[in-house]
Amino acid sequence: MATSTPLAQPVEPRPFDPRPSMASRCRRWVSHALDGLGLVALAAVLVYLAGRDGGVGMTSWHLGGVAALSLLPAARELDRLPAVAQGVVAAWAVTATAALAFAVDRSDFVEVTLVYALMPMMALTTVGLLRRPWGRLAVVGLLVLSFALYWHRSFMQWWGYTMGDLDTRWLPLSWHNQSATLMAAFGVFFFAVALTTRRVVAAGAGAIAAMGLAGAWLAGSRGALVAMALGLLVAVWLGGRWQGWRRAATVACAVLLATLAVVAGLLAMGDDTRRVTSEQSATSNLVARLYHMEAAGGMFLSRPLSGYGLGSYGTSARSHTDPQANLTISPHNELLEAFAEGGAPLGLAVLAGAVLAGWLSLRVIVRPSPQGARSDGPRAQLEAATTAAAAATVVVLLSHALVDFDWRYPVLAALLAIMTALAWDPSACHRAQRSGSRPARLRPHRWLAPTAVVALTALLAGGLAGAWTERATPAAGQELAADELAIAHPVWDARGNARAAVALVRGGELQAATRAVERTHPWNPGWSELEGLATIIEVERGQREPQALLDVFPPYPTWLTLRNVAAELLLQRGELAVAESLLDESLRWHRQFQGWGVAQAVARTWELRIELAARSADCERAQHIAGTAVAEPILADDSNAPAHFRGYAENACSGGA
Repeated sequence: MATSTPLAQPVEPRPFDPRPSMASRCRRWVSHALDGLGLVALAAVLVYLAGRDGGVGMTSWHLGGVAALSLLPAARELDRLPAVAQGVVAAWAVTATAALAFAVDRSDFVEVTLVYALMPMMALTTVGLLRRPWGRLAVVGLLVLSFALYWHRSFMQWWGYTMGDLDTRWLPLSWHNQSATLMAAFGVFFFAVALTTRRVVAAGAGAIAAMGLAGAWLAGSRGALVAMALGLLVAVWLGGRWQGWRRAATVACAVLLATLAVVAGLLAMGDDTRRVTSEQSATSNLVARLYHMEAAGGMFLSRPLSGYGLGSYGTSARSHTDPQANLTISPHNELLEAFAEGGAPLGLAVLAGAVLAGWLSLRVIVRPSPQGARSDGPRAQLEAATTAAAAATVVVLLSHALVDFDWRYPVLAALLAIMTALAWDPSACHRAQRSGSRPARLRPHRWLAPTAVVALTALLAGGLAGAWTERATPAAGQELAADELAIAHPVWDARGNARAAVALVRGGELQAATRAVERTHPWNPGWSELEGLATIIEVERGQREPQALLDVFPPYPTWLTLRNVAAELLLQRGELAVAESLLDESLRWHRQFQGWGVAQAVARTWELRIELAARSADCERAQHIAGTAVAEPILADDSNAPAHFRGYAENACSGGA
């Protein structure tokens, strides 16, 4: 007899619990924490670096700490990006890490490594913040605060000049080209906001734009002014298409008139146009740039796959161009520097990043006016205006990065990344995702994001490791024994070891100086300053004739310190004729490159020239040289210079020098 199975008991539906689960609450907390960390990272770059020369006036360890703040927010955002953007970030990070790992010349690798890590992380962090309703307003607020801090710093320097203390140039940063670029970027950004918004927002943005454009003009950089002009044209184009050409022309004229008023007011405080304009002619600037680019091209052709390593241009470039060229630590072209230092892999990755930034800007420039541009809603208006302003600012920063070493200043590198993120409009991706027709290039790839995160972490770790090692170097003024000073700096730090060797040579510790040079030379085989130091040591030991010093030192001003050391030794040995040739050549070349030398080194050159005349028993000529030194432009702003040089000449003639 068949038995019947009992029917399954009905399952009671669980009552709806409106409270979120613990897992969802934890995810929300983590998301809010990462948003807060990203905001802190952005504030650190835009606000904290403002008081530290844009990141140059701080230790590498502090810069690495600022960059590390954005690692976790950037890692979260990588998993949401389209595959194209993920691929660019992954290629950038992987090739930069390889260029760091296989570097042969490591003199400046720490700062360069940290900047390469900072740029993609700041872009990703900004994109993550823009997903929040308050994110765009927070980013714009930080930009306004950053501009206010840089402008205040420049104004205080300008005000100090009117009191007879400082230079007349508008210098929010330590170098006038980058100062002009920073002011131009801020000015163009807020100029575009003024053109694409209305009412109070437009008035406030126009006032900030006038102050920024005035600062760019007073900084005195031709390249930055050309880049600024390109950005202004893009901004006017966007304003005319979005808000009407009549209104765009009216706002543009009002902002430019306000800019002229700010310039006139500042010049009235201290009108000294001899220092506002650039000292070098356009032709000499062009020739100098061509020498730099020729050296970078030679480095790339000699090692097209591996490059010479991050930060190696300053130590390896001189063997790839005219020995008389006045080279600096950068080829004045960030793209060429990537090819020279990282070979084709890093160069192509940086090129892809630049193309992506340019494409995002071009897409904003050519698209029709968005609906929010004419809306009365402040949030929609702000989103449309800042997207347009970022596109114009990217034009400024990208174009000037092709003619100068902008990324040596972390704030300029980070500002380019932030503006690229602001120019990215995620609405197209969101619309495609909602419609279900999202193409493959807009879908995140499952392994590109982890690869990019690992590479960015390794790149940041390499920079932090180098920065940690540099912390062990002696502080300024710290007294060390000769043997300790010879090994105080990391082996890759050519400049630190060169400074130690100079101090040891001046102290007569030739054996320790030789050790400092020899230990760093294998890591910096192309750094010709080390060869100059070796020649000084050989002459002091009697192994070479003093005339050899006339051939080993290129005469441009960046070698003034070493040439001064050589002249000091020649004066001690009584080789007055050789010392006179060396010093006169230094001064002659310095006059051709006004502003390139360091004031302390230039002053020491004049002191040695006065001492040379005194040792030749020509006190009248020593007094004449002292009067000539006072007129040196780089020393003219020092009110103590006349008394100092007259006193030095009197002391030298009395036998006390």
